[in-house]
Amino acid sequence: MRNESVSAFAAGKDRSRRDSSPHCQDAAQIADRFISEFFDLFHLLAKNPEIGQQRVELRPNLRSISHGSYVVFFYPMAGGVEIAGVVHGARDIDALFRTEQR
Repeated sequence: MRNESVSAFAAGKDRSRRDSSPHCQDAAQIADRFISEFFDLFHLLAKNPEIGQQRVELRPNLRSISHGSYVVFFYPMAGGVEIAGVVHGARDIDALFRTEQR
């Protein structure tokens, strides 16, 4: 799954073929910056897997950290972290995790 996500992101980098209008180019730059910020956060978490808040009420060993309006859920692992998900903070997070348990 990780490779697919990275491949999809890399494949989307050449947006000039899709639409060359200034609005689309600006939107593409904003999207690239947004995604880049998350990758920077993921690297920070990999180097510091114990930062963030413990979320044992949702899952054993789960941690989270906020980034803007989003919450990144992750599991500390030997040599880094496993990103469990990125969810908008307005979502009912407890309900999302209850649904996953079914």
